[in-house]
Amino acid sequence: MSNRVKLIAIDLDYTLLDRRFELSDRNKDAIARARDSGIIVTLATGRMLVSALPFANALGLRGPLITYNGAYIRSLDPDRVLSHTPVERAHALEVIRFAAKEDLHCSIYIDDRLYMSKNGWEARMYTTNCRVDGIYEPDLESVLEKADTPPTKVLLIGEAERMPEVEQRLKGIVSGEAYVTSSVPEYVEMMNKNVSKGRALALVADYFGVSSSEVMAIGDSYNDVDMLRYAGVGVAMGNSSDEVKSAADLVVPSNDEHGVAVAIDTCLTEFAE
Repeated sequence: MSNRVKLIAIDLDYTLLDRRFELSDRNKDAIARARDSGIIVTLATGRMLVSALPFANALGLRGPLITYNGAYIRSLDPDRVLSHTPVERAHALEVIRFAAKEDLHCSIYIDDRLYMSKNGWEARMYTTNCRVDGIYEPDLESVLEKADTPPTKVLLIGEAERMPEVEQRLKGIVSGEAYVTSSVPEYVEMMNKNVSKGRALALVADYFGVSSSEVMAIGDSYNDVDMLRYAGVGVAMGNSSDEVKSAADLVVPSNDEHGVAVAIDTCLTEFAE
């Protein structure tokens, strides 16, 4: 970890954002200091691009931004898509049918638009937390069939105590042919099998000519683990599970205690030239 950190990738929910899904001034100021010192800062989130953009804009980040757990990487300046790896239609159809059979909320994301099979508490929680609008469409099979492009991601939402079993069952259904993970207890997410935050971060690092040893990644959940392992400095939040912490080189205070700012301050001292 003696190399100077040149690129920092930061997860949003329960990492950069507090429990109210807001950006603290302390974290914002720390990111500004990092950028002023010449460090590239980007976001690496499971959120859709339209949901990540307000935070990128507030921080002055122009990308490439890692969204949809790495399935969609977009630069804002210049405005271009660096990578898009959608879910295969057959796998999306399997999950839509599984959700309908199990009476689970299902969302699919096509062209950065959110389509939701149910309009209950799950939809309200998601759209409120992510500050996005969703399109209620109980017949997601029809949406999938009519779409010009496959979905970027498929999301199932349910009671937290139920979702570990749902995740295991979904992994059995796709049997290694798609990437299934969780970012918060109520969510189970599916992307293309070639998608992960770690792979996306490697692509972004290559884009900037930065080696993995010069990367710091900060996250809190299972979908962040491979990103933490890829980075020369993997940082887990204090609110992470023990499994996530074990994948990290450094554990900082929780998202409500400005852990990202602590990580960046460490970066600017211990890992500076």
